Amino acid sequence: MTAARRAAALSLALVCAACGGGAQSAGARAPVVWSDTERAVLATLRLSARPAPPTDPGNAAGDDPSAAALGQALFADPALSRNGQIACQTCHQPERAFSDGRARSVGLAPLRRNAPSLLDIAYQRWLFWDGRADSLWSQALTPLEQPEEMGGSRTAIVRRVAAEPRLAQLYRSAFGPLPELRWEEVRPDAGPNGDVSARAAWSALPEARRAALSRAFANVGKALAAYERTLRSRPARFDAYAEAVLAGRDRESERLLDAREVAGLELFLSGRSGCLSCHHGPLFSDGHFHNIGTGEIGTPNEDLGRARGRELLRNAEFNCASPFRDGSGDCAHSEGGFGTEVGALQRGAFRTPGLRNLSATAPYLHDGRFATLEQVLEYYRHPADKAAVPHELPRALALSDGEIEDLARFLRTLDPG
Repeated sequence: MTAARRAAALSLALVCAACGGGAQSAGARAPVVWSDTERAVLATLRLSARPAPPTDPGNAAGDDPSAAALGQALFADPALSRNGQIACQTCHQPERAFSDGRARSVGLAPLRRNAPSLLDIAYQRWLFWDGRADSLWSQALTPLEQPEEMGGSRTAIVRRVAAEPRLAQLYRSAFGPLPELRWEEVRPDAGPNGDVSARAAWSALPEARRAALSRAFANVGKALAAYERTLRSRPARFDAYAEAVLAGRDRESERLLDAREVAGLELFLSGRSGCLSCHHGPLFSDGHFHNIGTGEIGTPNEDLGRARGRELLRNAEFNCASPFRDGSGDCAHSEGGFGTEVGALQRGAFRTPGLRNLSATAPYLHDGRFATLEQVLEYYRHPADKAAVPHELPRALALSDGEIEDLARFLRTLDPG
């Protein structure tokens, strides 16, 4: 079967599953008999269907162990920040599935968005909630120099790598020599994204020196990306259940999920919930941008999401088309990824989050507005009024309180273990 025919078959399976399927109702639990269509969809959702990740576009060191080792060290290093107290892992904590447990993250100042998990980030075509980065290495660079986040400068960061023997050794193993500079002659905070004096100091540097520092800084992002590409979700109870169902091991499958979790899975696959429309594949995300009415458009808290992110991507210094790219990989288009072609609905669209590891990554949505899964599902039962807030949701979920609880119970079976 060709790739095109496989894709068409999968699309048909998803549509058929979303239209109802053949599993028994929640009241008949001995045992559930999944239809061929539903079994085909279950096969696409299990973690063993996760392929090898695509290359990080423009990052020749994306899978280099030396680069990953350097990236891991840098990820935990607060010396990269302006005040020496904030590291990447401040907002992306390993014990929280590389999120931070806050509604909105806090760097050098309070931020306006929630820190998403970094698990499986190697599979994302666009990065950030708004897609303003088209490679993982360019995404990794952004917080380092953002004044509200880590507030560092590329000069100080490259100097840190050069001055710390282990970091310098790892850098040379992955990327070759560091820039040869008289560091005492270079202002540490010199950079294009600092305050007026820092920008002036940057502009005063010879062009060749600025280029050397920027390339070394880009390599820092590529090292961070190489490490982050190793961060993967671990198998969950759902995965073991799906494997057992597909192998015909009924007794094993009955032990893995209880009746209410299976009822939640039935709802997830059904057209009544519509979950599969955006949450499919082994990571339970289409990777695209959808407007569900949470962008606060037209209010003082307005967040344009992808509509603004594509502009930022188009003009980004380190986007995939920049002179600092190396290696292979196709660039994601700055204009793509919307769930709708209706321009008015593209304002306030955010990237679909995956559904694995949810117990560790609360609170939820781009602004962390919901503390629990039940609150998220309740929003879909009572979404914003389309007359007042345009959005893509086709209808409110007609689910009972018990069904909402069942759906939440199923989603928690996507936690590792």
